[in-house]
Amino acid sequence: MTTGNLLHRFGWPPGGVWDAPVTPLAAQGNVRPLPRAAHSAAFLQREAAEAYFGGRDSTGNTVDVLNPDVWLLARDNGQFADSAYTYSWRKLPLVTGNQPPPARSDHVAVAISDTEMVIFGGVRKEAGGTEQVRDDLWYVMRDWVRISAIVNTQIGIVNTQIGIVN
Repeated sequence: MTTGNLLHRFGWPPGGVWDAPVTPLAAQGNVRPLPRAAHSAAFLQREAAEAYFGGRDSTGNTVDVLNPDVWLLARDNGQFADSAYTYSWRKLPLVTGNQPPPARSDHVAVAISDTEMVIFGGVRKEAGGTEQVRDDLWYVMRDWVRISAIVNTQIGIVNTQIGIVN
């Protein structure tokens, strides 16, 4: 969970304990994501980092509307059970420049491999305060790809066809 620029870690030992909050180090150029809530996170093993996308700012507006980036938060030091640790931010570099998904909050992200994640759904607060509910599915590895989904509501199965949707 992040609050402002603080990171609160809940974990080790079994049964859980909250560590003291830390401020993750900024990415190169002294940049970091805006503070947010209602974002998604999925752990990407090969990046050794959690991938964060979307969310809302403290006023409830959707963040990163003009440039929806994926931010990676990596642990820099210490053992898994240590309470003394540091984290740092960096952006996930995207290579081919496909159109990213519309910014959103209150969505879900799932890692589907060591290097890939998908996001689904969510809400985008539009100008004037109206909210647009999203029902789209996106895939990211080193670029965004919109996935068209065919949903069979009778048995709850989603069949996907991966490809760019214009």
